[in-house]
Amino acid sequence: MRVRLLLDDFYTAGLDPLLLALATEPNAEVRLFNPFVNGRAHAFTRWIDFFADFRRLNHRMHNKLFVADGAFAIAGGRNLADEYFLRSTTANFIDLEVVMAGPVVPELAGIFDRYWNSEVVYPLATVAASPDTPEQLRSAFETATSGPGTPEPEPPDAPDTFGEGPLGEQLDSGRMPWIRALAQAEADSPTKALGEGPFPTETLARSTQAMAAQARSEITIVSPYFIPGDEGVARIRALRERGVQVTVATNSLADSDEPLVNIHYNRYRVALLQAGVTLYEVSSHQLKRRGQFRRLLKQARGRLHAKLALIDREWVLLGSMNLDPRSARLNTEVGVRIRSSELAHALVYAYHMDDIDGVYRVALQPDGQNVQWVSTGDDGADEVLTEEPDSSLLTRLQLLLFSWFVPTDQL
Repeated sequence: MRVRLLLDDFYTAGLDPLLLALATEPNAEVRLFNPFVNGRAHAFTRWIDFFADFRRLNHRMHNKLFVADGAFAIAGGRNLADEYFLRSTTANFIDLEVVMAGPVVPELAGIFDRYWNSEVVYPLATVAASPDTPEQLRSAFETATSGPGTPEPEPPDAPDTFGEGPLGEQLDSGRMPWIRALAQAEADSPTKALGEGPFPTETLARSTQAMAAQARSEITIVSPYFIPGDEGVARIRALRERGVQVTVATNSLADSDEPLVNIHYNRYRVALLQAGVTLYEVSSHQLKRRGQFRRLLKQARGRLHAKLALIDREWVLLGSMNLDPRSARLNTEVGVRIRSSELAHALVYAYHMDDIDGVYRVALQPDGQNVQWVSTGDDGADEVLTEEPDSSLLTRLQLLLFSWFVPTDQL
């Protein structure tokens, strides 16, 4: 079996020994996207390198993709870390991906190969080294990845939201409930990370904007980080003027892992609401009103991480891209567009999009110039707040101050 692991290098501080050990395994290769060269072992020295080489290192690979045997592929928004599999005791992410087979898999495999062989990807051994022998590296790897410090995950719930059993069991039994649909893979060019020359005309963000502009009746957007900008607000306003219903769900300030993003998003809330957008913000406090999420999250916070758009309940757009300037202009992204009313309605059912509860609905106050938060769900429908839910005034002031030093186009 051949295993190829391609990682963006931004969050690999301290992982070189483990990655080098993995690369010593037979038929295993590890490569890094746009790697750090200096001070690799420590976060502090990496930040020094980051600002010293800002123009290059500010561009990251945000892609999330898994391809097995050229037969199956998984694409969506999930990273490989405990908090993306509900295993963190502090905060977990609510995410989404799709398992695919058929002609779209070679497309996704081709995207992976294009990145794997690109000029911004380097074999691990060209930027990292260890004085230890391969045997010592593998021994340390086994110690770090086994034993009492790495317990086996709890078995998945059965059945899931769709009434299906665990994916592994379905694959083993050959009884996968496939949805037949037209699917097409898309991705930014890896050279987007070079940050040189004119901005590329073909990007996933522009393709998504073009698809959204063709909507006839409704668009539902789920994005954990949402900064539409003036141009985005103008596009949404044009859709509303054509009678297209627009619904957006994103994280609340208190439950975002990137609160600076929310501070910049806040600047557009009133304009979006004045245009007639239906706006929801995900909140741990509200999520835990629902038994399903209360059981899954336990004492941890819940945060939205799924990236999804439904157009006319006919097209499903999903992948790694957020609706913010960083995804549009700085990072590379991969996504899939799927034409399937069946899948769209399944997602509407899974996320309760026709009757959303466990979130705050954001609305205009009577003055039409400020916002308020209204609880959703039968047990909290009378709660109306005029301040950011679950966040202190001091926190909001600190974030507002920091936002003056971080321009919107970096978020």
